[in-house]
Amino acid sequence: MPSLIALGEFRFRTGGVAPDSVSRSTDYRWSSEDRIGNHPALAFLGPGRDQIQLSAQLYPGSGMTAGREAVEELRAAGAAGRPLRLVMGSGRALGLWVIQSVQEDAQRLATNGEARAIGVRLRLNYYGEREG
Repeated sequence: MPSLIALGEFRFRTGGVAPDSVSRSTDYRWSSEDRIGNHPALAFLGPGRDQIQLSAQLYPGSGMTAGREAVEELRAAGAAGRPLRLVMGSGRALGLWVIQSVQEDAQRLATNGEARAIGVRLRLNYYGEREG
């Protein structure tokens, strides 16, 4: 199946980990200098943090999506501490990104305590166009 999004070697795809939503937030840095009797003077310092959040719902054991092992793969990739290339399914390359956090919400617990559904949120921060 084609990838919806590729993050390094990890593939987000239908039948695996398919994002329900993708949101992107970009900050810009401004310096403020107080002035007597006037509004502060602002000076543009350049781009700030660029962040993407991916949300997905997994149903372990259903055969329709990936299971807990996919969450562990994402945790391992984040723990490796290396920037990963992010490419959209359209082929648009977004540069290198780092995994800032992986959040997992176990839902619909079975009698053995295993989750029948897992909500996953992945937060990525932009690293740059190349390492170094």
